[in-house]
Formats: sequence, C-alpha cells, structure tokens
Amino acid sequence: MSIEQFVQSVHRGHIADHGDLGSQVSVIVGGETRVDEGMGHDGTGKPVDSNSLFFVYCAAKPLLALMVGMLCDAGELSFMTDVRSMVPESSESVGDLTIEELLNHRACLVYPLGIEGIVGQAIMGEGLIESFEVGPGRAKPAWSGYSEFASWHLLAEIVKRVTGVAAGKLIEQEIVRPLNLSAKLVVDLEQFLPECGSRVRSNLSISGEKRVASLVETAPVWRRYVGNGMGAFATMGGLASFFYQLSLLKRGESSSLALRPETLAEMVATRQRGYDVLLRRKCAFGLGFMTDLQTHHFGESLSSSSFGHVGLMGMTVAFSDPDKDLAVAWHSNWMRPGDSTVGARRKQLVSYLYECLEG
Repeated sequence: MSIEQFVQSVHRGHIADHGDLGSQVSVIVGGETRVDEGMGHDGTGKPVDSNSLFFVYCAAKPLLALMVGMLCDAGELSFMTDVRSMVPESSESVGDLTIEELLNHRACLVYPLGIEGIVGQAIMGEGLIESFEVGPGRAKPAWSGYSEFASWHLLAEIVKRVTGVAAGKLIEQEIVRPLNLSAKLVVDLEQFLPECGSRVRSNLSISGEKRVASLVETAPVWRRYVGNGMGAFATMGGLASFFYQLSLLKRGESSSLALRPETLAEMVATRQRGYDVLLRRKCAFGLGFMTDLQTHHFGESLSSSSFGHVGLMGMTVAFSDPDKDLAVAWHSNWMRPGDSTVGARRKQLVSYLYECLEG
C-alpha cells in the first residue's frame, strides 16, 4: 500500500456519499512532503486544489495557544496568571480562573458556543466578556468543558492588553512568517483578503439533500473573529507544515520561533484528563492542544507523543507524531449535523495511513 492510496481513501471515504465534494490532504514524513493536493469542488462550483483556503475552526486553536506560550517565555505572562488581573471586568466566577485553565478547558467556559459567540461579539462588543460564566463541570476536579469560543476570546483579549496589538497580527508576525507559512495560514484576514480572497472555498452543512454553504466565513463579522487570532483560514499543506515544524522545535532542532522547547513540551503534554461535559466523552488536553489522541478518536496507531487538533465535527484533522517523524492534515469541506460516525472514520483513516507507511 502507498501514501497515494491513503489520499484516495480520504477523498472517497469522506465525501463520495455527498456528490464528490472537495477535500485536501497533506502528509509530511521525515521532512519530505509526500502528498499535498486538493480534489473535487466546494459545492458552489469552485474547484478545490492544494492552494485552496478553508476555515478550519478549532484546528487553529494551537496558534493562539503558542502566542500565549511565547509571551510566557518573554516574562509578559505566566500560565498561572489569573484572568481577573488581566481582564478586571470579567465576571466573578471567571475572574478566579488562570490562563492554564483557559488553555486546557478546565475553565469549563462552554457557552456561548462558537457561532453564538461570534455573533455575540459583533452585537455586544466588549460587554460580551462580562456575560461569561463557568459552566457545569467546574466544581468537579476530574471534569472539563470544551470551550469553542469563550476561553479563546479571553486569551485573545489578554494578548492584546499585554502587547497592545491584536492577537491575529502578532500571530502573523511571530509565528506564521517565521515558519514561512504566509498565505498558507491566514489569521490577519484584513491584511491578506485582497491577495487570498479568491482562494477561499466554502464549507458546507449537509442535511439530507439540502446543502448550505458557509458564506458567512468571508463576511465582515468573521474577519474580526479571525483577526483576533481565534481562528484561521488554512491550506492543509500549511497546517501539516505547522505541526511538523512544532515537532522539530520540541526536539530542539529548530529556532524559528521565540519559544523554548521546554515550554512547547509542557504545552503538548497532558494537563487535563477526564470527562468533558461538552464533548461527552473522556478525553485529554495539553495547553491548547489535544493530547493522548486515542481519546479523541484517532485510534491506537499513533505514538504516545502525538499531539494535534480537529475542527468542527472533524471537518479538519491535523496532528504530529514526533516518534514517527510525521505530520498530517486533511480537510473535507462538509459537515453533517449529528453525524456519529466521524470518530470511527477518523480511526479507520489513521490506521490505514500507518499501514501505508509501514508497507
């Protein structure tokens, strides 16, 4: 079996049942890009290739997390900094949280959910922060509550207050450019929209025969969200390269970022393991990363050192397996609300990938 067979399995397995829609796949092994290609179309008539940009939702969380880690290394912040000291207008229940708890979802800031938070940000402005409250699970030491929006909104605001610069602009300057990923990972959309707008492809929500394109992803409200560093448009080649370069940094083989290898190692090690009240399963998190990836439906093939993230019901999947010198990213531009088979398909695809590598 070959990597090329794996690529075809991603394409067929994820989207063949929905009219041959689009997908992207990138695989890096030993520093060599073995695959970087796009296939199909985005459901609105636009072709998908390796240069197409998709909004990747929570798969971009590690970007903002790394920015926080870099500020910790610079002495501007600490993972144990309390939220109230940085955002005094935050509610009493939120104010006693620490940055570490925001990053590992121990804060249990489950609500508002992602789309609700983005709309709320546009309507309420800065007053949105005052409305945040910790959710169920906070009082239970072994529990967590995955935060789609609120924790990362607070983290972006903390970055801005510490530096005086929007988180998205800092991420472009301090992470994207040093890693040579400009226009492959886009978090400052206002700056790159003239150049990259024609490359943006729609994600779709599919219910039965009905398909709804997420055109809001290029609307002004979304640009503000992306510009705050809480999301990104990406190619899978860019996302895979990002995770591969993090492996090099963790091993001390790269000095591209102003982040100590020890700090990155701390961030990709499990800091919270337990039952998650939003995801409704037992799973593990580091600081801004999914860890113990077996608990996130990646199967048993990956080494214990692996770390990564997914976006919106598994539309986007990205991970690094340092022990295998491997980084992978794939994206399918559709989601099906309530789809309970996503985790099983992810396990099958990851298992198939490792069989291809070993073969």
